[in-house]
Amino acid sequence: FEEAAELLETHRDEAAFGFALARAKLHAGRGEPDAAVRELKRAEPQLEDVAVNEAAAWYVQMARAHMRAGRYEEGLVHANMALERLGAGASDNVEIDTRDLLADALSVAGLTLSFSGRHEEATDTLRHSVKVARDTNNDRLVALALVSLAFALQRNDNLDGAKEAYEEALGFSES
Repeated sequence: FEEAAELLETHRDEAAFGFALARAKLHAGRGEPDAAVRELKRAEPQLEDVAVNEAAAWYVQMARAHMRAGRYEEGLVHANMALERLGAGASDNVEIDTRDLLADALSVAGLTLSFSGRHEEATDTLRHSVKVARDTNNDRLVALALVSLAFALQRNDNLDGAKEAYEEALGFSES
């Protein structure tokens, strides 16, 4: 985090959308969700001028920041906006290059649902996230989706399912 923070500090006043996303991600990773939200709000006027993937990434980061701050309903609204931007509402026929982002958006949406006590919806959403993540051939992303699913299953007292998902995630994280 320190190296990223130092690099981003040299571009502190840079208004470019990508820098704003990077700074927000850094704040969220450091446990500073409100700073992440402030950073993202600074970039919000640029949302209409960026590519669909960049806009969807903005919504995912905003969802994650709100979730980490305990504002689950706001987090879910932003996660759903990301999914809408990615065209994920009707089918799995999402462009290959957006599947990583789709899996991430589904994971954040699922975790937010779980934290809100909507366990069945959370489990369904996270199972979808795992399915999409498997299509990416990105072991790290599959592991994260499985851990998120395991967390939701555990919160819903499905300990056997949670254990199975955690064990599978461990296998992906070791590869």
